[in-house]
Amino acid sequence: KPIVLEQPAKFTPPSHGRALPKKKRPMQYGPKIGEEEREAMKGKQYPHMMPPEGTVMHRVLTSRGLHLWVSLSVLTSLAFYTFLQNFLHTTPFRHLLPSRALLTSSPLEYLSQFFQVYKMHIEHVSQETAEKRKRAVEDAERRKEYRRRHGEEGVG
Repeated sequence: KPIVLEQPAKFTPPSHGRALPKKKRPMQYGPKIGEEEREAMKGKQYPHMMPPEGTVMHRVLTSRGLHLWVSLSVLTSLAFYTFLQNFLHTTPFRHLLPSRALLTSSPLEYLSQFFQVYKMHIEHVSQETAEKRKRAVEDAERRKEYRRRHGEEGVG
């Protein structure tokens, strides 16, 4: 037999329901503030608060374009720094990199030498990767041949 709940005498809405109407303004203790005082408060500077609307500082702090530019610039520079440090610590051709003094005296020559070393590094990494893949394929073939010779054809 299903449980039947007792019907309430009248509907009492929940005190914290999400369907309750929202109050228009936040509750404020003290006397009501007039429109003149409210306008005066907009232009006033309080500690630890946003600057008043219409000021340069308010536009800087609320500018989406400026925030986007700064954040993308920081992320791009961090990505470049990480890439450069990873390259410098993993390349076997570090001794072939040009000196930093060459960067100030002739930056184009510095960059051309740097990119030549980078191309050598990429070729080296590609060769290592190809060798690893070749070894993995040969190992798989050896295991397959071993299983075939020892009668374990269906295993694996």
